[in-house]
Amino acid sequence: MKIAGTMAILAALTSFSIGASRCTPAGGEIQLGHAIEFDGLDNARVMKLVPRRERVKLEDANGELLARFTLDAGRLRVERAPRELMGFVVPAEEGGRGLQILDARGEKLIYQLVREPDGDLRLEDHGHNVLYVVKLREYGFKTVDAGGAVQSRVRVKPEKVSLRDASGRTTLSTRDAIPPAAAACFTLGDLSLEFQTGLALGVIHWGLENP
Repeated sequence: MKIAGTMAILAALTSFSIGASRCTPAGGEIQLGHAIEFDGLDNARVMKLVPRRERVKLEDANGELLARFTLDAGRLRVERAPRELMGFVVPAEEGGRGLQILDARGEKLIYQLVREPDGDLRLEDHGHNVLYVVKLREYGFKTVDAGGAVQSRVRVKPEKVSLRDASGRTTLSTRDAIPPAAAACFTLGDLSLEFQTGLALGVIHWGLENP
């Protein structure tokens, strides 16, 4: 049973670690076909992603709107409730690997998430300074800061994906299907929840490699 479980985890990482295929359409509906519920400490529900065709809503445990994400001319529009435009998530430029976060005008680069050839992810600011490295591991991902200190881990099991802090405490988990690389976006502590979620949806919709 242990061997079978390990094989299932490795299969999930191989299939989903870089997110969706680049054949996914740039417009139309966001490629999230089901709601994703997240639990926090003590398994208490903390938030939920709810797809609505071209839009996804982020709600708190009581169903109150926290943020909305809408496809807009091939860009993912990120809004904090009630209607504060924070910026846009877009795929990397042609031939690049990763996603970019642009300002509210859609012009200036704020952050970018870059996928390395070995599967690691790198979060950089607008000056290309490395803020975090998300390292691919057999169990999922390990996120370290610019100094190499462990910040959190994403652990993938057949029945659950969980985020754990440096001490091993589970801070966020879901039993709903989510690519591990998308879940890893919630370990990027310098980003607001809205931008963490926007990157996660970008991974789900576009993936992390632009042909």
